[in-house]
Amino acid sequence: MYRESLFNIILNSTFVRPAKFYLGGFYNIPHVKYYYVFLCFVYIVTVLGNCFLLPVIYLVKTLHSPKFIIVFNLSFIDLCGSTALIPKLLETFLFNRRYIVYEARLTYMFFVLLFGSIQSWTLVTMAYDRLIAICFPLTNWLHMKM
Repeated sequence: MYRESLFNIILNSTFVRPAKFYLGGFYNIPHVKYYYVFLCFVYIVTVLGNCFLLPVIYLVKTLHSPKFIIVFNLSFIDLCGSTALIPKLLETFLFNRRYIVYEARLTYMFFVLLFGSIQSWTLVTMAYDRLIAICFPLTNWLHMKM
């Protein structure tokens, strides 16, 4: 009896996959276009700052310590994360394209969440590096040489 009812539940269950999603976003806000222009400006500054920081850390040999390697990783992940998030957000709301296909939405969510979680773990690593530097100041130079 149990096996038969379980089989019927499995056969009767369906996965509804919508064709498109409607993104509501900001509406009823006066002068909302100015917010998007500001967001575009912040994105440009983020990309330029990170694109400047990455080669500096890579080319200057004195910055090849664990602290700056973590900063390099954080800058790279910030560049990737903001590139995954902000252009699609600007395209959606600035050009009033509020529908997004299901597969594109899943891909968008995957990359935003991936880069967000990697950025969180990079910050945890940076906090651990500072913890070692504060709690064990005499042996910190040993960790820096590794």
